[in-house]
Amino acid sequence: MQTLGAERVSTIAPYYQRPLAIALTFGAVLLIALPLVWARMSPSDSTLLPYLILAEAVGLGTTHFFLTLAIYLQPSQLKYANSSLSRRLIYFALPLLILLTFAWVEAWPLKAAAPVAATYFYLAVRFADFFHVGRQNLGVLQIWKMPLKDSLPSWTRHAENALFVGLALLQLETYAFGGFFPAERMSAWLPALLLCGLFLVIVVQYLVPCSARESRRAGLLALGYLAVQTLCAALAVYATWLYLTVLALHYLEYHLLMAPRCFGASEAPSGRVLGFLRRGGVFYGLLAVVVVMFEARSFVVSESMSLRFAVHIFDGIFMLHYVLDAFLWKFHNPHYRAQLYPLYFQKRLKPERSRPSRRALGALGAAAAVFVLALVLPPVRAGLASAASQAQRHVVDPLHAEEYARWGMHYAEAGQLNEATRQLTRASELAPDDPRWKSWLRQLSQATRPEHKQP
Repeated sequence: MQTLGAERVSTIAPYYQRPLAIALTFGAVLLIALPLVWARMSPSDSTLLPYLILAEAVGLGTTHFFLTLAIYLQPSQLKYANSSLSRRLIYFALPLLILLTFAWVEAWPLKAAAPVAATYFYLAVRFADFFHVGRQNLGVLQIWKMPLKDSLPSWTRHAENALFVGLALLQLETYAFGGFFPAERMSAWLPALLLCGLFLVIVVQYLVPCSARESRRAGLLALGYLAVQTLCAALAVYATWLYLTVLALHYLEYHLLMAPRCFGASEAPSGRVLGFLRRGGVFYGLLAVVVVMFEARSFVVSESMSLRFAVHIFDGIFMLHYVLDAFLWKFHNPHYRAQLYPLYFQKRLKPERSRPSRRALGALGAAAAVFVLALVLPPVRAGLASAASQAQRHVVDPLHAEEYARWGMHYAEAGQLNEATRQLTRASELAPDDPRWKSWLRQLSQATRPEHKQP
């Protein structure tokens, strides 16, 4: 507690010492990522699984890509980006080039016209993804262990950086060699053993007793964060198809990090419009609309290259996210340090919450009433039912089919051809327009014919 005159006000603790931040961070792993990994590690007929995968990948994943724009479009950020030629190139020219490049790659399309070039292009994109996640892990770990900055040796940060970069390289190797860890290759198992040793060395440093009780608590929390992020990365090293599942912590963590920058005191809202847009409900409502429109782009089919180009202009939003985040979160940059340090490291006064006005509550109630009445109208209900049916057919069922097909291929490689046929048949029923499943079924049918069996 602090005293300001005769008034006593509470303070907000540094960001990752708050119970909510701690609970959401470890809850993302224990309640989302690991249960989903467990569910996907065994064959399942559950109709709920595709919805859970979709909620995690889109509800947390796609939204976190577009969240970057919430910082990028802030007036103070745009003013800073326009303050010199080098910044204009970084913040305006480079993002535009990224979006145009991905739109062109999809509109051409590169995969059909130049498959070899497309392979290397997407390999580079995939490594940028792995590397970006590792960089965020390293940066957030520094926030967790800030109370320990005088207790840990200076080389610890370099060791942590080497650990996350090494895990990203191993994830790339797994991806390049078919999606499963190539344990038979020395270039895979030897670096894996070295990274295990490096992790243990870092753990020992965190376990060195600290004099202050707060330092011991911060050390255990930072060690716990390092452990769960290393576990998530190791699961993606084991199998690429687990990568998006274990990114639940990465996604939720980004939402958690963005909250102070979007709604905190880093920048006062200028004008009624910006102030209105920074309200949590309005902000995330608009974000949901943007994400739905983005995900619906794949339903637009056209022979016109110009239309395909326009539809896919935001396909590079994830690469834009990787690149911009490399600059927007630079704590050593004086401009960003002045914004970020008070939000994440320093204790600050707890702001008084302003109560919504009667006019705002009335507008919200009127909007809710209109929404409920609209749902009652037959045309609206018919449109929603049609949209739900299309989403089931084009999104949910193909996603479930992918799960069945993955297990079908697993059983085929294990020699259990009958079970493989059952899994692939279910995949073909759920996604009849996908030619892969029927092709694999034909191959299995030929393999199980008597003339193909060994005497």
